[in-house]
Order: sequence, then C-alpha cells, then structure tokens
Amino acid sequence: MKKKKILIIEDDEFIQNILAISLEVEGYEIVCANDGQTGFNQAVTDKFDLIITDLNMPNWNGMENIYGLNLVGCKSKIIVVSGYLNDAVIAELKDYKYVSEIINKPFDSHELIKKVNSILGEILIA
Repeated sequence: MKKKKILIIEDDEFIQNILAISLEVEGYEIVCANDGQTGFNQAVTDKFDLIITDLNMPNWNGMENIYGLNLVGCKSKIIVVSGYLNDAVIAELKDYKYVSEIINKPFDSHELIKKVNSILGEILIA
C-alpha cells in the first residue's frame, strides 16, 4: 500500500522536526517547507493527501497559502496549527472547504496524530 503523503509548512524548526518524526513513525511520507511561499510551491507541484500549516511565517503566511491553494483548486485536506488564532481568524479559516482542523499552539503531538489518522482514514498504530 502506498504511503500517504503529508506536507508540513512550518518555520519553527523544532516544531517541524517533532511533527515530521512523529508522523514518519506512523508510516506517512513527509515533505517539509520552512516558509509559506516554498510550501505553496511544493503543494501545487506535487500531490499531498494532507497539508499541515502554520499561519505566522515568513514570505507568505498560512492564510495566504490557504487562499492561494483554494484559487488553484488544490484538494489536499489542511490542518492549521497556530499560536495566533482568534475568533475572526477561525471564522475565516472555516470558510475554506479543505480546512479539516484548526489547532492552537502549543499542542499535544499525540492528539494531532490522532486527528491526522482520523482525517486520512488511518488506524492508529500505538
């Protein structure tokens, strides 16, 4: 069976590494981007089953990414993980069809993995 592919768009190297390692252990193929514009370019040139994105990043922020991905017809499911959430931002994110989850930082990596597995229809290994 082909591994499901996840793109992590996160400028905080520590968080990016924790997410990547945790999801690789679960059996996912992981690609990482350190800023919004690089992440957007990867998302439109390759196919991902899921995108996990921060909002506050250099170059393009996560909201610009999500808007752009929506414009180009990207159908990857999206999890937003951010420490900069408020009611207005959450309401805007909920307007996007492919945003599946919105998670506040700091987050529990085990809970995030459960959400990823649920979204992608995987059975939790551990």
